[in-house]
Amino acid sequence: MGVTSRFFRCIVLLVFLISVADAVSCGDTILVDTNLSSNLDCGGHGLIMGVDDITLDCNGYLISRNESLNDSGEPFFFGIQLHNISNVTIKNCVIRDFDYGIFLDLSNNCLLYNNTLSFSEGTILIFSSNLTNVTSNTLTNNNGGIGILLGESNTILNNTIINGSAEAIYLVGSHNNSIIGNFINDNSDDGIVIDESDGNILSYNTISNNDEGIYMRPSSDYNSIISNTIINGDYGVFSFLSTGNKLFNNSIIGNDVGVFFDTVTNSLIINNTVSNNDDEGIYLESSSHTQIEENTVNNNGLGIKLIPYSFNNTFSNNTVNYNLRHGLSIDNSSMENKLYGNRVCFNNLQRTIYNDIYINGNTLGENNTCDTTYKYNDTNTTGCVNPCVPCGEILTSDISLNADLNCSDKDSLEGLIVGTDSITLDCRGHKIQGKGLYFGIVGLNVSNVTVKKCNVSNFEYGMFFELSSNNTLSNNVVTNNDEGGIILISSSNFNTLTSNTARNNSAGIIILESTNNTLINNTADYNTWGSYIDNLSTGNALYDNYFCFNNISGGAYYDIYDGDATTGDNNTCNTVFNYNDSSNIMSGCVYRCHLCELLTGWNLISLSLII
Repeated sequence: MGVTSRFFRCIVLLVFLISVADAVSCGDTILVDTNLSSNLDCGGHGLIMGVDDITLDCNGYLISRNESLNDSGEPFFFGIQLHNISNVTIKNCVIRDFDYGIFLDLSNNCLLYNNTLSFSEGTILIFSSNLTNVTSNTLTNNNGGIGILLGESNTILNNTIINGSAEAIYLVGSHNNSIIGNFINDNSDDGIVIDESDGNILSYNTISNNDEGIYMRPSSDYNSIISNTIINGDYGVFSFLSTGNKLFNNSIIGNDVGVFFDTVTNSLIINNTVSNNDDEGIYLESSSHTQIEENTVNNNGLGIKLIPYSFNNTFSNNTVNYNLRHGLSIDNSSMENKLYGNRVCFNNLQRTIYNDIYINGNTLGENNTCDTTYKYNDTNTTGCVNPCVPCGEILTSDISLNADLNCSDKDSLEGLIVGTDSITLDCRGHKIQGKGLYFGIVGLNVSNVTVKKCNVSNFEYGMFFELSSNNTLSNNVVTNNDEGGIILISSSNFNTLTSNTARNNSAGIIILESTNNTLINNTADYNTWGSYIDNLSTGNALYDNYFCFNNISGGAYYDIYDGDATTGDNNTCNTVFNYNDSSNIMSGCVYRCHLCELLTGWNLISLSLII
């Protein structure tokens, strides 16, 4: 036989073998690399991988189970089964309606890649198998997710698991596995469950709209939970009866409870963002020797909570702000906990009985920042060493004060500095007190700012706005400032001043070189000047203000001094320069200040001017 003839016959044989390998049927045992070329509709098992070092490529074809074709009576059926083999690849398969979509037992170093599994009871189960890689698979509408039982060093990577009715990923008695970059969404049970499993790494997973996001059941120790996003579940991370677990750099947002550790010891919760959870952000019960460090715990029902018998935990450099109730709460049976360098501010958004730091147990600490405390003091001080808003603070976001701000013994010359546009400073009636120098509240070249309910006293200028327009100052009390109470200067235009009180200042309200400002329902009394508007300030308007009993010491001072054509109506005053209310046919205000008011110091009555 010639060489050409032998070569031709070898080619024919090779083509025949390949065709035989690809022509598979339900229940076949695969012994060579195989490419599926049609769908399989099976009454029993799908396919069985029979030897090491082979690949099944389904090319997107469907392997499904049809119960009407089954007469074997077996209790479980597998879409693809691997038993006691290694180095096998299953890829590009679509599998549905089996008890187990892909089942591995005693099989190592396998790859499950880019498969789609749906409507199965247990979707992918890895039993007593190691070093298997489950990557880029999609699981939808199953009663089970990806499970590893008694397996080690397996990797579950970049899978999508949605709309299931059981745990999306679960480990039982399995150690040193990696669960990375998976998208787990809208499952009616937990996202990832670790049960009696140690040393596993869970990182960069997105887990949303499940029950528990990550649940570490008893005796699951020394696991690392790193850089996951966990949102809209019952508990973001729940650990029970475990030790040595680590939570680093996770975003835990919008759950009922963010992190719940129950009977946990020697664990770490570091640099996580735990926010917008309905109840507690971080919640420790009967847990000890845990380090909670550099977390941001904002906008929760309660920031951080410790309840019975949580001992020797350390909280350091955490930010715990804007929580509805307490910022940090420790009950009376939780002892020897420590607080260092935490910022716990602007909590008690309910405005009721809650505090930034509420302590009933024996807790020590140093160098914390807070405004309100219950039974807690930093070492050698009352409350926290640092206030939430210190004198001289440049404000760049909305701020609500929880305590008075005393700048009389501080190095800073200013009280607060408005540092950006479109923010609100709400002092909530708290005092900002100075030492007769500079500004209580100052805004330079800012707009759309609201300052309200501030009590500013004993500065050179109480409230000073320069080159600042479209701002609102309302319900502030500005008293005993040496040069002026409220000052608008140098093109500070279109501002609104409403319901402020300026009393016992050199001048109550001053407008210099500024136009189109509106003053409504303000009180300026017992100052040298009531209101002073210079001749370069045009288009300003006064309505329903009370400017009385200014210039008590005598001299050429007025309740209202108008250097230009300021308009207005329904004001109360006695002395004016160049100003008339629009509805008053004579000069000055529609209403006169009454002598009873001067004698009593109270605004008891205003009488209409009788002509």
